[in-house]
Amino acid sequence: MSDNYITICTEEEVDNPTELSKSVLNYLQQKNYVKSELSNCLLGLEGLGYEPGENHIEAIGYDEDITRLASNGLEIKAERQ
Repeated sequence: MSDNYITICTEEEVDNPTELSKSVLNYLQQKNYVKSELSNCLLGLEGLGYEPGENHIEAIGYDEDITRLASNGLEIKAERQ
């Protein structure tokens, strides 16, 4: 068993990362890749994430139902890590 994650980031610095993150989240929700409500679906004790939506398999690119996993959510960060 292993843990996997994907990080999506910009190639260049963005003027307003918070607005861009809201736009990306809105797109993912419109496509039903992630749900609209925050829930406890992330690793760790802090923060909430967005659970996979009905079309999540289309977004991740392979046929695996990740909704069966306890930690399966999307976390959005708009600051440097």
